Amino acid sequence: MDCKEVKSNMIFDLEKSLSGDKSQLLNKHINDCPSCAAEYEFLKATFASLDTVKSVQVKPYLFTRIKSRMQKNRVLSQKWVLNPLAIASVLVVGLLIGTMLSKVTKNTIQNNVTADYDVAALFNDANLETAEFYLLND
Repeated sequence: MDCKEVKSNMIFDLEKSLSGDKSQLLNKHINDCPSCAAEYEFLKATFASLDTVKSVQVKPYLFTRIKSRMQKNRVLSQKWVLNPLAIASVLVVGLLIGTMLSKVTKNTIQNNVTADYDVAALFNDANLETAEFYLLND
């Protein structure tokens, strides 16, 4: 037997479910191969520690309690699905209202801007001299 085959059959040997011939070949290989021997001893110690572990007693109706909690969580998750939909719809309505308001204000701003330019032309006359000109020439 090679190391790969021995490693795959170690658990079966520990559980005593391996045939006699294979068990003898496995033990022969373990005696000759130190790495397989170390792994076999590790598995043997692990199996021995499993026997000392205290078994947990399951409380009655555990499955029904878990199932009822899962159903409650499913109902809560369905409620959370509605919240993003409501938020998305409010955002879409807000965008529509914003675009409509921007069109209205754009027209009123354009009308006011032309009036501002007409008034600004009175104050930006290039022919008028500045106050610095009069002060410097005195």
